[in-house]
Amino acid sequence: MDPQSVNRQESQEGEVRTAPPIRQNDSGKKRRTILAVIILVSATVTVAVVLIGFFPAHVEPVCHQGSVGVVNLAITQEGANWSVLIQTFNPGHLPSRTYLQIRDTSGIFLLNRTQWSVLTAGDWTTYHAVYEDNNPGAPEVCSGDRLMISRAAYPISSTFAILGDGSTILALGTLE
Repeated sequence: MDPQSVNRQESQEGEVRTAPPIRQNDSGKKRRTILAVIILVSATVTVAVVLIGFFPAHVEPVCHQGSVGVVNLAITQEGANWSVLIQTFNPGHLPSRTYLQIRDTSGIFLLNRTQWSVLTAGDWTTYHAVYEDNNPGAPEVCSGDRLMISRAAYPISSTFAILGDGSTILALGTLE
């Protein structure tokens, strides 16, 4: 059966009218166009999902830590102060739960156990030490953070202890 014969209708007067022929190609083009759009949208969504996985909307700050039990410090003189730079530190220690303690060469406490979170520039005259959080987006103590300690208040050969949770010794050092 011819596609044009399907579209023929005879009127009551005997006239034969024909509908415009159906183009096979138009229907095929529409299907191919719809299919191409679906594939394009699908590919775009797939790429977007992959990119979202690599670039999350909420990025947690990265804090490069050492292994548990490993604390590496670099102690140097900077002008009138000692700089105790944290190179690696045990993970998960908050400044409010990490303490500094300093003794002189006779073992007398020059600085009793003090939370790092109170070692601020505003309290320099009280403690003569400042904790510098160089990773402000990370809540815990991280590599790159440091302690600045007065050389006048804590002379050469004074020893310090960094304590976690109040009593666990994380590091011992000598200011020299």
